[in-house]
Amino acid sequence: MADTLDSPGGFVPFYTGEKALTLDMERVGTLYEQTIYHALANTLLTDTTGDPISGLVGAGCVVSVTGALAVSVAPGFGMYYDSTVTDAFESSYLPIVVPSAVAKSIAAHDATKPRFDIISVGPDVDLAEDESRNFKDPSTLVVSASTVKKLSKYSYVCTVTTGTAEVVPLDPATPTGHIAIARVRVPATSGTVTVDDLRPILTLSRDVGKDPCSDYAASFVPGTSTECEVTQSSTPSMILNVAGGEVVIGGVRRRMKRGTVTVTTAHATLARIDTVVANQIGTYSVVAGTAAGSPVAPTLTSSQLALAFLTVAALDTAIGTADILDARQRKPISALSLQTDCVTSAQIQALAVDTAELATSAVSTAKIASLAVTTAKIDDLAVTTAKLASDSVTTAKIVAGNVTGVKMSVVPVIPTLTIGSEIANVRAITIQAKDADGNNVSRVVRMELQVLANTGIPVTSGAEYTITIGASGTEVTPTTSATVSPRPYMMLDTNSSGQAQVTLTDAATGSNRGVWLRVLPFNTPGSPAVGDCGFN
Repeated sequence: MADTLDSPGGFVPFYTGEKALTLDMERVGTLYEQTIYHALANTLLTDTTGDPISGLVGAGCVVSVTGALAVSVAPGFGMYYDSTVTDAFESSYLPIVVPSAVAKSIAAHDATKPRFDIISVGPDVDLAEDESRNFKDPSTLVVSASTVKKLSKYSYVCTVTTGTAEVVPLDPATPTGHIAIARVRVPATSGTVTVDDLRPILTLSRDVGKDPCSDYAASFVPGTSTECEVTQSSTPSMILNVAGGEVVIGGVRRRMKRGTVTVTTAHATLARIDTVVANQIGTYSVVAGTAAGSPVAPTLTSSQLALAFLTVAALDTAIGTADILDARQRKPISALSLQTDCVTSAQIQALAVDTAELATSAVSTAKIASLAVTTAKIDDLAVTTAKLASDSVTTAKIVAGNVTGVKMSVVPVIPTLTIGSEIANVRAITIQAKDADGNNVSRVVRMELQVLANTGIPVTSGAEYTITIGASGTEVTPTTSATVSPRPYMMLDTNSSGQAQVTLTDAATGSNRGVWLRVLPFNTPGSPAVGDCGFN
């Protein structure tokens, strides 16, 4: 019988009548187990380079805060790959099984400085004790006792590694054989901790995923708007989060695990621009720019794809959302390369499509969904006369109240008259210029005033009625003509609020004298107003 095996998937030969020992059974079971694990590792659980990786499945083992210095690790399942294993009978890919939530306590705050702690999980196997079993030797028919192992089960270990309190803290080392699943940010002195999710998520490898090795003319980020997105930490620092997703670099499509990147220390006096990149080997990193008075982004290689530009100010200790400029590029889309419903709105990045990228007649009425275009989506001056087809705007398409005076290039003026009571044959009259919506016009308006007899005929002699300027407005007279005063007419300019005041006097007193005052806007579209100014 063979004692060792060169590789998983080998076999143990038995001879007719030979007694099968406990060790033999365990080895045969281990072979089947190893065959499954290695098949899993080599087909599914691999990174973009094809190497086996460790990670968690789905939403398993999420860490959440439960108290000021307390967190909880959710149930979950993962796989840990031990690259140091060489024995064919020892598992190199071990499951991590967390059957129920795990409560963990965080060490007390440092008195003056913050720190980072790391929560990690690793595989463990609960082995039952040995027990004695009776076996019958087929050659001698003698029954004798033999020691065997009971069944074993896969379990887990969960550890909190306390970091060192520093002005700018760093992550402590993850214990050997563990997977880091969360960074716990412990503030100085007091306060509730916060958590950054560090879990590596297992996904299908590039060998069985869609479109694994297609050639592309340019590098870009396909998928939805959140793939490979760079965001600030939950508590802003020099560590940034990068979402998982797909990238195309150098013509090859790769799948990226989510992760974090660390920005190097800021310059003492100058700013710089850094670039977060996806690398062709399947990792994220930060390419630091050169600090300068007018900094520019660093030059990248063909094996790097820009995801975000970072503004790193002098003495900066934290990168926030305002410092992150999205640099991800999307692949140009043509109708010939699309299947029905292939591209959704979630896959088109904001501002990704501009007018220059739209071919003539590319967007037609049939391609615009009902309610797709709202007022909020139309920029000021976006719709011009040249962009409107003949008869495209009809009365039926105009909502009531949609066209107002303030929306028109020339605002029509309609005067309103407020006529005061007669006092000693005099009436004070306030004139206010308004638009078609009834709003006050906030500009100077020139107006003509004319007294009309009760028959509607203009009064020409100032011997009967006279108009004089009041507390607001300015009388306007020709510069080369003789002034005739008093008179029953006037040309005036309102003040900047569109208002003027005049007085109308009954010069030839008498009872029940009917008279009108007509006000007509000049040099601007509008309608006249007429007010009853009778005298007793």
